[in-house]
Amino acid sequence: MFIIASDQVQNSQLLGIAVGVGIKETGAISQFMSNMKDKMGGNDIGYERVMQNTIKRAINNMIKDAESDGVDGIINVQINNNMIVKNKSNVMVMATAYGTEVKKNVQNCEKSP
Repeated sequence: MFIIASDQVQNSQLLGIAVGVGIKETGAISQFMSNMKDKMGGNDIGYERVMQNTIKRAINNMIKDAESDGVDGIINVQINNNMIVKNKSNVMVMATAYGTEVKKNVQNCEKSP
């Protein structure tokens, strides 16, 4: 399985769209720690970690979607993320990864030495 941001791969057939979603909800403790970071300054490592893990989960789910369709790779990969504030103590982090599924056209590919 190959995953690339490019929108073209030679000798391949475009098939469909692979999609993956990752969602993580933070609780009151995470929100409290984030507020403390805001007041003292500095990076909010907790939220950064939550966002990174959510994006990774979305990418992994996109790969599972593509594998279930029997494709060789995903091109033109895009990632979107959002933070949704539910109330003062809960924030939902959501990431979506999607791309075009491709199947290598073996008949037209040059053989490697």
